[in-house]
Amino acid sequence: MSALYRCSSNFELVLFSSEHQSREWAVNYVQNNAKTFHIVKLSMRIQRIEFGDGETTAIVEQKSQRTFTESGRPHRLDVGALQRETWKQTDGGWKLERVQEWKVLYLRKR
Repeated sequence: MSALYRCSSNFELVLFSSEHQSREWAVNYVQNNAKTFHIVKLSMRIQRIEFGDGETTAIVEQKSQRTFTESGRPHRLDVGALQRETWKQTDGGWKLERVQEWKVLYLRKR
């Protein structure tokens, strides 16, 4: 959610399933996840960035380690994924226009 405050009003999230979701849906999703998961570690690294006229696209690698409780037992979830972010230059500065889930690098439940 760190970048959602810098989203454009027509922000969209494209899921692995190719579904397109709105900014409001993404905010609710992140808020609900915060109730379920405790993030132990989170890192984001730009792997590639392409500059265009008023638009920038970045491939971002995101790795996280989360804990949660299921059936009364604690578990850990390690996730690594790539996402494609599109940023647009506006009168109010750079705004995040679109995030597309792109590739799962790993997904481990312990």
